[in-house]
Amino acid sequence: MGSFSVMHWVIVLVVIVLLFGAKKLPELAGGIGKSIKTLKKELNSDETKAAETATPAQPAQVTAEVVTPTPVQPVQPVQTATTAQATTATAQPVQPTTATAQPTATEVKA
Repeated sequence: MGSFSVMHWVIVLVVIVLLFGAKKLPELAGGIGKSIKTLKKELNSDETKAAETATPAQPAQVTAEVVTPTPVQPVQPVQTATTAQATTATAQPVQPTTATAQPTATEVKA
């Protein structure tokens, strides 16, 4: 269950040749090789940049600045209309109605 045997690798190789064809394999291998080379070069350049920035020439100067607090002004409350003023100014009151039974056809004729 551990690793592949030689027979497994042969089967994998045959499947790859059938999928891509014998003519495309050198192109694929060259493309993979260039990609790996570019990746290694970029990793090395990133490590070099990180090493250069990790050791600065002079340490940064830290200065403290005294800040005086400004007084806070109290907030004035907003005056709003009462509920009675708001309803009379914007809408007319609705008259309550009582539920009555509808007259039948015989009551209407009489």
